[in-house]
Parts: sequence; C-alpha cells; structure tokens
Amino acid sequence: MIRAIVVDDETAAVGKLSDLLEDSGSVGLVEGFTNPRDALDRMMESAFDLAFLDIEMPEINGMMMAERILGISRQTKIVFVTAYNEYAIEAFEVNALDYLLKPVTKERLRKTLDRISPVDNEDSANHKAPLKVSCFGKLRVEQADGAAVKWRTNKSEELFAYLLDQNGKWTGRENILEDIWSKYKGQRALANFSTCLYNMRKTLADLGWPELVICENNMFKLEMRHIGSDVQQLEKCASFPDPVSEDQVYEMESLIEQCSAGYLESNYYDWAEAKRARLEEMYLQQTIRLASYYTETGREGKAVEALKAGLRRDFFHPGLVTSLIQLYIRTNDRISARKLYDDYKRRLAREYNMKPENDLEQYVRDLK
Repeated sequence: MIRAIVVDDETAAVGKLSDLLEDSGSVGLVEGFTNPRDALDRMMESAFDLAFLDIEMPEINGMMMAERILGISRQTKIVFVTAYNEYAIEAFEVNALDYLLKPVTKERLRKTLDRISPVDNEDSANHKAPLKVSCFGKLRVEQADGAAVKWRTNKSEELFAYLLDQNGKWTGRENILEDIWSKYKGQRALANFSTCLYNMRKTLADLGWPELVICENNMFKLEMRHIGSDVQQLEKCASFPDPVSEDQVYEMESLIEQCSAGYLESNYYDWAEAKRARLEEMYLQQTIRLASYYTETGREGKAVEALKAGLRRDFFHPGLVTSLIQLYIRTNDRISARKLYDDYKRRLAREYNMKPENDLEQYVRDLK
C-alpha cells in the first residue's frame, strides 16, 4: 500500500485531500501537515511514497519543498496541487509525477495513483531494516547476513565514517577535504575525494542502498533514517528520564556491553576526537546511572562491578570514583573505600600533579 503525505497551508484542503486518499483503496497511510517544516521533519523520520504539495505556501512554497524532499529521499514522488495552472511547466521541471488542479476530484486522483507502477508499490511495502553500523571500537558496517562490509579503500571507509559522524547534517566538500585530505592540495585532494566518494557509493549501492548518500551543490550527508547505530542507542539511553524502568535497564545493559571501547577508537581519526570525548562522557554517565539503579534495587554487588568496569575505562573520572567510594561505605566496606581513595589520590598526583576534589577529600576524611 502507498504511504502518502499531504502538505497545504489550508487545514480544510489537507483534510479533503486526505479523505480522498484514504477512500481510494490504494493508500495505506496518509499524514497531513499545514506547516512545511513539520512535514520535512517527519520525512526525516519515515519513508513516504507520495508527497502532495500545495504550490503557493508561505515561507516554503511547493517548488522549494519538492527540492528539499528529493534531497531527503529520491524515492518519494511529487504531486503538485494548486488552484492555478500557470505553474504546470515549472512543476514538471522538477520531475513531478503529476499536477492536480483544485478542487481535486476522486476520478482525477485515481489517474494519479494509477501512475505508480506495481514495482513501486511492492518496493514501498517491503521497507528494509536499517543498515546496522557499530562505531564503538572499530567502525563496522554489517550486511544483511551479518558479515562485515569490505570497503575498497581505507579512505572510502573514513569518508563514510565522517559523514556518519555528521549525523545527517549537510557538510560542504571543502570541510571534508580539510579534515580528511589536508595533506593534499588543490586538484590532487579533489581527485582523491571524488574517487573515494565513487567507491563509497558503489559499495553502498551493492548492498542495496544506492541513495544512502545525498549530494546537492557540493554538500553531502547520509540518510540517517536508514541507519541504525550504537551511537543512536547510546543517545537514546541517555534520554531516558529518571527513574529508569526495567525495560530501559535491559537496553542500558546491552549498550554497556556493546560499547566496550571508545568511539572509533581503533580507527584513529583526528576529526572524531571531539565527539569521542563527548560520547565517552555520555557512556560513563550511563554506567553511573545503571549502578545507581542496581543499588536502589538491592543489587549492590552488581553496582560495584559496573562501577569497577567504568573505572577500568577511565580511572580518573571523578563521578565514577565518588560513586564507588559511596557504595563501599553504604555496604560497610570502608577498607575498600579508603584504598580506592588513596590509589586515586596517588595516581592523580603522579600523572597530573593534581589533588582530589575538595568534596571527595572531605567525604573520605569523615571516614576516620
């Protein structure tokens, strides 16, 4: 069944066309919007086969919106709807499927829907599972059978990782050249980029994702709604409100186990350093939250193990140190609390010439 979206700044027009589509028997899902920006946000989240666009809308007219939709998904077919026929030629210049004059009749709409081939309908019904990507440790992109994708060159893999790092944001070619091919200048850098872009897109096309990379006016991005990654999972867990539920804890446990190393840690990309630090802090905060849940539910031993695992990853994280010392005290293990503090204090002085935080020092002093 066809998935359709209707965009018109008039509520009545959205309602009428939506009703006609729902009654057609060919459309399984219809979503209507009076704000083009809301519609574009929705299209970033879900795939649609048809977009019915009013041409004359404030801020973003139908022609402008069609270009943005095609930038998001080349698979979506555009149908313009307007009260005037003066836009017909311009409409078909953007490869519109059809052009409807208001008021739209059931018979005329039927002709539009009949223009979608059976193959289109079959493709829209078989929405593929997202491309699975792991970013913690070493970048890994999995094929449908679970086997790792083999990139033609390391730089093609890095280009994919770079666009993935941008998380669906448009990135200019000059920024890419500066971050990945900084040691090359001019045409040599551009030639390397063009070759890697071709190789990357061919690899993805061979996997069944020919339009995962979107290019427009020397700007590039990945279609993120077709990608499922461990970074997305981490950000999802970080958004869970306190207190977390048992189901959410299960997701957090799976995440902690899955992200056993830092973000792109084994790939050594300099441009990933800032995001690596941000995600590492996010990961360790989830470790602390998980340990807190274990403590509150009477599983102190499991909380201790979670915090110890976090410290093996970053021994100098003050939140982990404080949480584990407090947990030791809660379980009347003052010897372990004191030992951890002394070790932390000694290594902090030796490696960074620093002292423990005042609050932590006072907290441990009260143990005497």
